[in-house]
Amino acid sequence: WRMVNLNKSLLKLSRIENNQYKNNIEVNLTALIKDLLEDYESILEVEEIKLEINFESDFIINFNPDLAQILISNLIRNAIKHNSNERIIKIESNSNSIIISNTGKNTTLDSNLIFNRFYKQGASEGNNGLGLSIVDTIIKNQQNLKLNYQYKTPFHQFVLKK
Repeated sequence: WRMVNLNKSLLKLSRIENNQYKNNIEVNLTALIKDLLEDYESILEVEEIKLEINFESDFIINFNPDLAQILISNLIRNAIKHNSNERIIKIESNSNSIIISNTGKNTTLDSNLIFNRFYKQGASEGNNGLGLSIVDTIIKNQQNLKLNYQYKTPFHQFVLKK
């Protein structure tokens, strides 16, 4: 399964880099998050992760819907996989930004490395080190979005801004 997932992720990266996702439409990323959270509900329950949501307003952007789903899904899965014993994920949204935060190691991650292909901190089981690389590649191909990482104790935050 690891090889299959690795192959799928590399193919996805290749398609994104070759601009094979072109059809942009108006996408409500806040609504997409709500839909994806329903899919992850059982995982959050099994992992005993507390989810805190604050949706002030919808984050709407002209975007490819397939890439939007990959982007948000990878950020949520990253927050689940790299959570700590505190087991908290916060997702905030307003018209200009989305912040996905998770408790994790009590140290800032190296923002120069975390988006690199195959980069892993520690020995994460089932992690191929491509999730954030895919996210970064999606963002780099969009002129209207920016993604930043920051650490605000005890949360690792990925901030998506218009």
